[in-house]
Parts: sequence; structure tokens; C-alpha cells
Amino acid sequence: MAAAVMTWCAVLGAGSAGAADQPVAACPPGKVSLSVARAAQGTFAVGPFSVAVDRAGLRVQSGGHVLWASVSRVPFVGAGKGTVQFTDGGGFYQVQARFSRCWRRQTITHAALSRHALRLTGTLGADARFAVTFSLASSVRLAMTAHVSAPGATTVLLTAASPRRDAVHGFGAMTRWNLKGGIVPILTREQGVGRGEAGVTQAENQLTPPQGGAYNTTYAVVPQYLTSGNRGFFWTDDQYGVFDLTRRDRIASQLWARTVHAQVLLGRTPAELIRAYTEYAGRMQPLPHWVDQGAIVGIQGGTDTVLARVAALRAAGVPLAGVWLQDWVGQRTTSFGSRLLWNWTLNPDHYPNWSGMVAQLRHDGIRVLTYVNPMLTNSGVPAAEPNLFAQAAAGGYLVRKADGTPYLIDQGGFSSGLVDLSNPAARGWMIGVLHAMARTYGASGWMADFGEQTPFDGVFASGSAAQWHNRYPDAWAQVQAAALRGTDVVDFHRSAFTTSPRYARLFWMGDQLVDWSPQDGMRSALTGMLSGGLSGFALNHSDTGGYTTLASPLVARSAELLARWSEMNAFGGAMLRSHEGNRPQLNVQPYSTPAVARAFAVWARVFRALGPYRQALEREAATDGMPIVRPMWLTDPRLENVTGQFTLGSDILVAPAFAPGVTRTSVELPPGRWVHVWTGRMYIGPRTVTVASPLGRPAVFTRPGRLRKLIITAARG
Repeated sequence: MAAAVMTWCAVLGAGSAGAADQPVAACPPGKVSLSVARAAQGTFAVGPFSVAVDRAGLRVQSGGHVLWASVSRVPFVGAGKGTVQFTDGGGFYQVQARFSRCWRRQTITHAALSRHALRLTGTLGADARFAVTFSLASSVRLAMTAHVSAPGATTVLLTAASPRRDAVHGFGAMTRWNLKGGIVPILTREQGVGRGEAGVTQAENQLTPPQGGAYNTTYAVVPQYLTSGNRGFFWTDDQYGVFDLTRRDRIASQLWARTVHAQVLLGRTPAELIRAYTEYAGRMQPLPHWVDQGAIVGIQGGTDTVLARVAALRAAGVPLAGVWLQDWVGQRTTSFGSRLLWNWTLNPDHYPNWSGMVAQLRHDGIRVLTYVNPMLTNSGVPAAEPNLFAQAAAGGYLVRKADGTPYLIDQGGFSSGLVDLSNPAARGWMIGVLHAMARTYGASGWMADFGEQTPFDGVFASGSAAQWHNRYPDAWAQVQAAALRGTDVVDFHRSAFTTSPRYARLFWMGDQLVDWSPQDGMRSALTGMLSGGLSGFALNHSDTGGYTTLASPLVARSAELLARWSEMNAFGGAMLRSHEGNRPQLNVQPYSTPAVARAFAVWARVFRALGPYRQALEREAATDGMPIVRPMWLTDPRLENVTGQFTLGSDILVAPAFAPGVTRTSVELPPGRWVHVWTGRMYIGPRTVTVASPLGRPAVFTRPGRLRKLIITAARG
């Protein structure tokens, strides 16, 4: 498919929004000012919040704590007009924007306080007006709605003060921990391959369109942030926009609409801010206990291959909660490697006696998981199988082109149609497909892949493509939730938007490279989990060993990488699951040799042993929104910038090895008593300690109590 281009009006920077530091474009030369009429000045109470308006601007505060404020004498609301183009190549979106006019001469003329709200009105210039309304959304959330009215205006701009010392976190699953100084486009999309890693990114960017990505390209973006100064803010809108954090004293956000609906959070700690935010976004619910019974190993190749590899893993002592058979639909080979036939029904030629295999594994306590995404292919479907693409096209269930025919998305070697989730009938049909996966084929879970490839020039049954692009991951999670209600089937998603945690049972970090790198490898998976946890993704995990495997330049999974990633994921996720990768033959797998399997078994046993502890954390997540895998910031604010370690809950601390050949690791301990698991030595924090961390003995500490013995016993088998 040729690259799809769509033009919209907005105020953005020229150039690619996927570039690592593409700034929001400056307005054409013109006066920028803020003035406040005397009649509009004052301090106004809205529930527990107060809004102070004076000659310098505006402050939202509670109990003396400033929650949101304007930059002194700088307009905090503006409007703009411009054009922007989205170029889509299989989910790798590029954004080109041009600016024509801004309105940034803000005058607040009136302030009106009613019983429930404060309304500020005024002008943005001779021919433009604005209105900002503050109203109580809850006891810990203040709604802030800003509307602009100007000739041809298409963008509303908010500018907030940000103390220079403040770090800014969140925005979904980002691989840069502190986004201060950067740009965050609010656009769900393919994250890219390399994302700044030397060599790999450059090689991928030789492709058309560039597929390398950057720190700010992600499947799971959220227009929400928390700061080290304990401020929290988010949009409730789902149109495209940008947060510009390049100036150290402010956070500018632009939404492609005339009205932005935002909320300011009240909290004095990061945990309180997370609780306030997830009150809106939704809180994830505990997983069924079968997930905690061991590892879920990714295997492909058909019935005989699966049973043989299960036998080898069990012989090595690997406790298996399940096997993940993504190729249940059959396989195809592309230039990227092994891919699947996107027709969500069993391929009996690839998996003969499927039902017998599922029954045998279930008898042995092993669940079978599969794969699905919201796209369908019409090529390569065996004649004997139901053709779901044909069914969906006939029913009018696919996103269409302007001429009414199904919109086909180039997937690199084949094309696919996208189920139109704006159509209630299409949703019902897709729910039926998912029901069949669980009821007819016996699947206990599946990867609910994709959701970020909504074309900007597609035609939807209800609403525009611009409205649906970021909304689609939420809708995909809603469909899954409707299909799985009342079951113990687990869906895990990579794409997400604001309210996805309300519906998805589990997330995973998407497609990391099978290497160590902080940009797109093992360390990036941890950073993304820690970032996402601040945005409501409380239950998350990553592919153990990574996914993206390259032939040129060669990037393949080593036994050491698999071992170290297994060490991390035994503690660092709600599920312990492996993936063969897109080029399985190049990668070391948990079943590759008896020695590799025995090493993997250690961490599968540890994961299983920690099941009751994780379940308690999952109940906490359902109550308060707290992620089970936590950045050090949530334990000790002084350790905010320590990103190479994490805690599982509050009682286990892990500092993974992120390079080959590591034998010693430096660890920052928070206040209190910590016990080094492998030696039993007690340390009193806060302090820095260095401990031995050879392969098989990662740097792990627990609070005094039963957890150390639990881990030691499980590791020894």
C-alpha cells in the first residue's frame, strides 16, 4: 500500500514528530502577552482547590501546595491555525506540520464563581476569545476545560510553569525516565527498531518509511504526567497533540481541537497522585492464580514439536503455567522473519489433534495461550478454513477507504484489513471470534496484539479517523473485556491509551531488541514498565529475552541475555513469559539445551514461589492503582533518578545486570533494613552497597522476614 497522507489543521513543529527532539514550532513573529483585568483578580475556592488569579497569572493550589500554575506574565491559553500531514507506513507514522497563525495576547476580563465552578473569560487578540472553566471532578481531581474561538483556529495551547529542578515522568510506556527537555507526541504507533541505539537505528532508517523510532515513539502513550514536585496533570481528550518540555521552566501542550479537557491532580506523594489519576483512568484487577504457577513458554512448530519441548522443559524442572502458541493459526515467512496467518481460527494442518493436545496439557496443569489482533488477512488462508476477512468485509465490519472498499494496510509481505470498532455490530462480531478462541479452541489467554495502526485516512462507521486513532487501543481493550467477562482467560496488550487499564487484564512492553540496550533492549523494557506504572499500567511484563531479532546487523539472543532477562522477569512482572522472536532459529530459547532449561527453571520456580506475594500486590493495584513493579521514587523520593533497579511491592529490591560479563553490582538501598538474599547479610539504608552478582545470583534484597527463605528455597529447587 502506498503511504497514506492526511492533512489536518494544527499548531505543531515542522518536520517529523518521530524525531527525537522535534520542538513545537514557534509562532510567527507577533506580540505575546498576558494581562488581567482588576475585576477578574482574586482567589476562588472550588472544593478543596483554590484558584488564585492576579496580574502575573494563575495558580491552582491546595493547602499551600501549588498544583498547576501559569508562567509569570506568559499566556496560559493560546490558539493556533496550521496544517499537518500524517504519513503512515504500516504503523510507522511520520508527522509533518506547518504553522500559519497564533493568538497569544491573552487578556482575562471576567471571573465568575458559581456554586460548582469558576469560569474565566477574555480575549486572545482582537478577533479571538477564550473561556477556561474549573470544576470539581472529585475530591482529588480538578477539571480544567479551555475553549478557544478564533477564525480558523484548530489548536488550543496550554502553558504551565514547571520549576527547573522538577523532573517529569509518565506519559505511558516511555523508555526515557525523565522527559524534561524532550517532546512527547500523543500518538500511538509502532515504537520502531533501535530507537536511537547506534547502528541498528541507522540501518532501520534506511527503510521507507524510517522504522528506527526514537525515545518518544511508543505503542502505549498517555497524555498524563507526574513531576518530582508532586504535581500531576492529564488530558481526557483522545485527539492527537504534543507536550513540549524543551524549555526547562514550562510544559506546553497543544491539542488538535478547539477545546481541551484536562484535570489537575491533588496529592502530596507520588502514590497519592497515582491513586488520584487511576480514579479516572481505571484500575487493573488481579490476575487469575493459574498465571502464578510458573513460566509461560513461547513455542511454535505444531503439535509434536510443542509436546516434545514441553517434555524437555519439564524434565529440566521448569514449572509451566502455560505454553504460548502464537502460530495456532499457521505461519508465513516474510523479509522480517516468521509471521502469522491473521485469520483467527485454528489451522488444523499446522496443529493436528489440537483438542487432544490442549486436553493433555490441561491434565498436566499447563494452560494453552494463543494470539489475536484486530486485523484480518485475505491472503494465504487455507480454503478449508473459515475466511474471517471475507466474513468481516461482507458484514461491513472493516475500516473502509473513501470508495467504500476495505482499507488494506501494508504489513510488509502481506496486507490486512482493520476491524472497525466504532461499529457496534463489528464489535459484537469480534467478541464472537474471541468467544470461539476460548470456548471452541480451549485457549486460556492470548496476546491481544496491535491496536496502534489505525489509518488517518480511513473511513469509520462513527466518528473520524483522527478521533479514532488514539481511541482505538482503549476500544480494543473494551472488546476484550466484554468477551472475557466472567472467565479466567487473560489478554495481554501492547497498545494502550488513557483508559486501557480499566479494561485490559495485563500489558506487555511490546517488541524489544534481543540485546541489553537502554534504548530498545532489556534495560528499555524495565524503564518502560516503570514509566507505564505511573500511568496506570499496574500489571505489566516484557518478553523474556526480547523479541526483535535482526540478520543484518546481526542482533540475536545469547544464552547470557536470556538468563539475565529471566532473572529480572522472575521479579519484574505480573507474568513470566518467553517469546521465540521473529527469527527463532537465531535465538537461544528456554528449551535450546538441557543446561539452558535448567537455568531457566530456577527463575520459573522463584516466580511461582512469589505468587501469593504478587497476588497481594495485585489486590493493592485494584484498590489504589499502585504498580506491582515500582520505581525507586515510590519507595524513597531521594532515589528518583535511580532507574537501573526496582522494587516488587515494597519488600523486594532488584538491581538487574544490564551488560554481559557483570560480576558485581552497585545498589542504592532506601531507608530501613535490607537483607542480601544470597549471603543473608543485613544492611541498613539509606546507603550504597556493592555486592557480587555473577550469573545466576543477581543483586536481590528483601526486607527481613520470610521472603528471603522463600526465594532461596525456590532457587535451590
